[in-house]
Amino acid sequence: MIFRPLRFYIRARRASLARAVLVVRNADGSVLVQRDRAGYPQLPCIPLNAWQPIAPQVESGAQQILGRDVNPQFQTIEGRCGDVIFVYATDALEAVDLIREARWLKPQSITEKLSSTDLQCISATA
Repeated sequence: MIFRPLRFYIRARRASLARAVLVVRNADGSVLVQRDRAGYPQLPCIPLNAWQPIAPQVESGAQQILGRDVNPQFQTIEGRCGDVIFVYATDALEAVDLIREARWLKPQSITEKLSSTDLQCISATA
């Protein structure tokens, strides 16, 4: 009897903590980034709802970010208890240049401009 409310609590907590990160690489190795609320560059992030299957949410989020249908490939799960990140990757498309908030980071400036979490996600897709 007590297990049902506990399972609900754990699932609701997980629902608010999971997100997907989309690593989009250009032919020259550049990585697509967007600005966060504070103005810092970060990898495109897709908030997840634990009550829904993850893959369709990521596909829908990637379509909104990139402006066309894509099939992002699951790479790995990063993070720790309390902050779970599902890492997906896809190749760049010509339509990406139309996104106002997006820009490309060259390979030599990736390590100095992105957070350690984003760097872990990028290295997981290499």
